[in-house]
Amino acid sequence: FVGREIEISNIEETVVAGKPAGIFGLGGTGKTELARVAANRLATRFPDAQLLIDLHGGLKQPRRPDDALFNSLLALQALPPRKKRLDFQELRQLYLSALSGKRAIVLLDDGANLDQVGPLLPPAGCGLIITARAPIAVPGLVPLLLDELPREEALKHFSTIARNVDSEIAEQICTLCGFLPLAIRACATRLAFTPDLEPGDYAAQLGDEKTRLELIANPEIGLNVETALNASYHLLNKEEARVFRHLVVFPGSWDAPAEEYVCEDRSHRALSQLVRLALVSFDKANARYRLHDLVRLYAGGRPDP
Repeated sequence: FVGREIEISNIEETVVAGKPAGIFGLGGTGKTELARVAANRLATRFPDAQLLIDLHGGLKQPRRPDDALFNSLLALQALPPRKKRLDFQELRQLYLSALSGKRAIVLLDDGANLDQVGPLLPPAGCGLIITARAPIAVPGLVPLLLDELPREEALKHFSTIARNVDSEIAEQICTLCGFLPLAIRACATRLAFTPDLEPGDYAAQLGDEKTRLELIANPEIGLNVETALNASYHLLNKEEARVFRHLVVFPGSWDAPAEEYVCEDRSHRALSQLVRLALVSFDKANARYRLHDLVRLYAGGRPDP
């Protein structure tokens, strides 16, 4: 893990101040990795317990809160010695009791919504970090919207994995990845573990938009941008998915009136949901929207039903 020092410091300050920290953004921006680094750095301040709860919010069937509560109690060795099946409220009360008065930090990773996350919120005095694609309205939460890496951090991230690659070629590959951490890691890993793949040739291959997503994927180690984007796309309803696919007609950025007209999206309601899920970026200062380069390729490859 490299970079994101400002973001890590902000998360640490938020949690130490007794507020929950939320990390939101597009799949592949490194939300989970960032949260884990921050949680590890905070471990000395919360020495009694550190819980990582994967909520699988990007799946069609996210993890049930009662299942997460049960496994958390198992990890905390806080389940009562009895065979009676515990109901939801009993699990919740045992969870709160196990963490009450403790200096513990809880990382809720890949949350789906407040209904899922709410029962897992720890009692006052505990640290809390939440990651999700779309913001979750947890009381007092301080949100951080994670975007692509700055150029220098992207190049450093690439070079720590794929060493001895010419700097110009490395920058070319990072640019073609749209400076998305997951994509950079996948490309760098492919180069590092494929001795006969010449970096210049690989960069040239990535220049073909038709096959770029396929060439970036590194399924052998679970690095696949398309899979990460699928998790967000599956959360869209039929109308939102239709608008998302049609946004590829905009070559650069656009404003709301243009989208409403072209995509027939009244009051840009579908567009707003796409922004919430970080599939579309919004520049508030200029009131302009845009698609990340890899998201554009992904949207263009979605077939109409």
